[in-house]
Amino acid sequence: MYSLTSSGFHPSPNYIELPTFTSYDVLADMANVSKSLVSLVCKALREDGMLVSSQKPWAIIDVKKFVMLLEQEEIPINAAK
Repeated sequence: MYSLTSSGFHPSPNYIELPTFTSYDVLADMANVSKSLVSLVCKALREDGMLVSSQKPWAIIDVKKFVMLLEQEEIPINAAK
């Protein structure tokens, strides 16, 4: 998902609309994981107030919190772009 942020629309520094083609299937293919795993991760991001995916375009609504989570989980963000 982070790799799609560079292609998204950035209306403000802490809010990014992801490309309109973003979906569970696309994210699963990009990460080479199951769609059900992507669904679980997206659900957690929604519950934590970082993601809106109920309509197109999907949006990361708290980029700072999202990046902090990636760093906390030791997910390399420089390699993701």
